[in-house]
Amino acid sequence: MRFLALVCIMTVLLATPARANLQDGTSAYESGDYAAAMAAWLPLAERGLTQAQYNVGALYFDGLGVDQDSEAAAAWFTRAAEGGHFMSQYNIGVMHYTGIGVAQDHGEAAKWIRLSAEQGFHVAQFDLATMYLKGEGVPLDYAAAVDWFSEAAWQGNVKAQFNLGNLYYMGRGVAKDDTVAATWFRRAGEQGHAGAQHRLAVMYYDGAGMERDLARAFLWFGLAAAQGDAVAAHNRDIVLTEMTSDQLAEAQQLANEWMAAHP
Repeated sequence: MRFLALVCIMTVLLATPARANLQDGTSAYESGDYAAAMAAWLPLAERGLTQAQYNVGALYFDGLGVDQDSEAAAAWFTRAAEGGHFMSQYNIGVMHYTGIGVAQDHGEAAKWIRLSAEQGFHVAQFDLATMYLKGEGVPLDYAAAVDWFSEAAWQGNVKAQFNLGNLYYMGRGVAKDDTVAATWFRRAGEQGHAGAQHRLAVMYYDGAGMERDLARAFLWFGLAAAQGDAVAAHNRDIVLTEMTSDQLAEAQQLANEWMAAHP
């Protein structure tokens, strides 16, 4: 899990005075005057403005303009989370997961991360799926993991795409389906995920969920190897010994097309 202690400014729906004061804090923050940002945001936070509460929590967490204080950060994130702020819900969930600023409690972490996930935040969706996969704070439930990885994967979350591919490949929480697994490995691989590139190469080599294709196996093993995957490099070299000259020419064309599409 990763903590998102960044300031995300949303002002469009605020009344004019609050919007102006929030923007004053934003301008100060962006110029590096964190004390001024705190001075602008704290009164708004005390009045119940969730975005300001989140921003104040982030300043306390990072120790910007104030002494670093994880407990104060947790208190402000909690107030904003209770008001429905999805990034605060995620942050306080992660703090409960790690025990930073609050008592470690995976059940409480799951509660808040779920609320953020239900608002469509793909990072929270990925983390909630992972908690179901491990049985942390929630019962072990592969089907629920599939559901939440799917939500995040459709939003382009590369780690969710890879994990969803693995679950389809292994048949955990869902009927085994190599074709669907390959689709998700390809989506993740196209975003540069080395593990997905390697797994997709194996599927091309084995003809799992697709026709056997040594040229494409060679391509995907090569892409994973270029990111330091030593096993993929070894497998690429094995594939090379089995390829015809035509297949090697095809692989070179595929590599050229990849490089053109991914400058």
